[in-house]
Amino acid sequence: MSKANGSTPRPRRRLLKTLLKWPRNVRAFAPRIATDEVLGNRPDLAEAAHWGEVALLEDFAVALHRDGTASWLTHVITAPHGDQNLAEWDDVTRLFDQRKMRPTIRRAVTYMPDGSQRKAKKVVAPLNAHERVMKLTYAPLRPGVIVELEMQEDEFVPDPSGPGLWANFSLQWLWPCRRRRITVAVAKPFEATIQLHHCQLAPDESHERGYHVYRWDLRDVDGIEADMWTPPPRDFAPWVDISTLPNWRPVVKHYRKELLPVNGIPPPIKELARELSGTAATDRDKLFSVYRYATRDVRYGRHPSELEVATIRDASKMLEDLRGDCKDKSSLMVSLLGEMNIPAKVAVLLTAMNGRTPMLPSRRFDHAIVMAQVDGREIWLDPAGGPYTFGDLPQNDQGVKALILDTEEAHFVDVPRDEPAQQQVERLCEGRLDEAGHYVFQARVTACGERAALYRITLQDRNADHRRRTIQQAVADERPGAEVDEVEVGDVEDLSREVHYGYRVNLKQWARRIQDLLLFRIPWAEPMEFSGPVSAAERLQPLQMPPVMRLVERHEIQIPAGFTGYGLPYQQDHESPWCGYSLQVTCEGSRLVCQRRMESRGGIVSTDRFTEFKRFWEACARADQTDVVLMKLA
Repeated sequence: MSKANGSTPRPRRRLLKTLLKWPRNVRAFAPRIATDEVLGNRPDLAEAAHWGEVALLEDFAVALHRDGTASWLTHVITAPHGDQNLAEWDDVTRLFDQRKMRPTIRRAVTYMPDGSQRKAKKVVAPLNAHERVMKLTYAPLRPGVIVELEMQEDEFVPDPSGPGLWANFSLQWLWPCRRRRITVAVAKPFEATIQLHHCQLAPDESHERGYHVYRWDLRDVDGIEADMWTPPPRDFAPWVDISTLPNWRPVVKHYRKELLPVNGIPPPIKELARELSGTAATDRDKLFSVYRYATRDVRYGRHPSELEVATIRDASKMLEDLRGDCKDKSSLMVSLLGEMNIPAKVAVLLTAMNGRTPMLPSRRFDHAIVMAQVDGREIWLDPAGGPYTFGDLPQNDQGVKALILDTEEAHFVDVPRDEPAQQQVERLCEGRLDEAGHYVFQARVTACGERAALYRITLQDRNADHRRRTIQQAVADERPGAEVDEVEVGDVEDLSREVHYGYRVNLKQWARRIQDLLLFRIPWAEPMEFSGPVSAAERLQPLQMPPVMRLVERHEIQIPAGFTGYGLPYQQDHESPWCGYSLQVTCEGSRLVCQRRMESRGGIVSTDRFTEFKRFWEACARADQTDVVLMKLA
């Protein structure tokens, strides 16, 4: 593959068609595939219904011209069948600034099951002096139709971060494709870096008309049968990454202009910084006060008129309406901390829901967070992520690459991932079991990480009665017939510590009496159930493990007088690369002590190891359902 190094090349003389704002000839590198030829290979309704959609042709071509501008050509002929797949063709919308780019529709047609054709309705409406919105409406849409879109989008100025292009193309996707062709043409003086992921499908290369051309031409590509437990395709399915940027410097320079204040710190920010740091004794206290303000006092979002604005909001406006998105909140935090002489930087990243496989230099980020330094230690904070405990970070931000916007030099780092102890939920239960099998216990729960944030989202700003009913329902959901009362909830508004709450549970006839025996099943919270993905005989795709977490639970139970445990102590320990599990049940005099720990370490279970993981989960689920035998002594 071509590998570019050094500084970004300077573009050469502009093309005449760029000056005239005419479409460039991308078809020179990707000759058009005839529609009639493609339509001869229609899918039957059963195949389309199974996948939701079957693509007959996906033809993508992109060209970076010598003047640093790019052209993008898309030719898709597909048979949508599922409700959502059909709905995506109701309106195909493009927003564009006609000074900088222009879309050209070459063909937009709906092919009806009876053989008739209907052109899609095209409407272009002005948004302001220069911006336009183009809408294509396909109708009527129903199972059995085939839609075609052939569109070219030409950019007439280089990308704001500098001349160049980047793109990622899936070589396999959620529906099957009869033919998928990808063409990338890069003119001198630019060079492309090509990186293959999860495959060895090297492109055919050639030199044509002063362009270095890369081509992939795939036929009869299978679809991916995905479900809610399938990892992001970027982490396991074949795809190709392309970038002509030799390094991250131009990207950093661009984001610094968009996300950092350019005219110094305005007076309202300085005044707010003095107010927030007034009672703080240490730098850590100051950092906490700023985080709490950006998280709790500044609500997430922007006015609809500002949604498409890439730069941060004006600080004065933001303090007036206490409103901002992730980049606004992060920039505000960094400005406030700068006034307090606490080192802090904005970091941009692509969240883990899109996959954790890193990309080549480009502007492909969807989130902004903050990295601060206190007492020589890095602290990562997400003021837009929700009410997380100070020092905790959403797992969707973890384990990905982050671009630090500190200087114009690129600083690309890995966002740390939590250990299970940082995502722990601990339940300590003390109770009494009587001879009739009734079990009553008090529980104290401590939660941190994701679970603490979830509890806060559910309970904060709610009255005491709502909190009581919410916890009663959550506890009773796992234990049929449970009577839950004496609910106590700690201060869920406090972001400086974990979330604490407690309750009492009355489980009537939870144990079964057989003459001088009591059969008692431990009422674990969040038991491991042999259901969902682990109950499948096989998996066609990898399995995404649950987020990193640890569940710790301990029951100390006063058992009826004269009873003792039979066959105790009992212990189960199971380990796998993805999870760990331990269970101990002992009888210490008149007390039954039951302890359980389950931790998920995240990751992906490959299809060839799914059986191994399934056996592990099955053993843990059986251990969770173990009956404890209590025997009355003669």
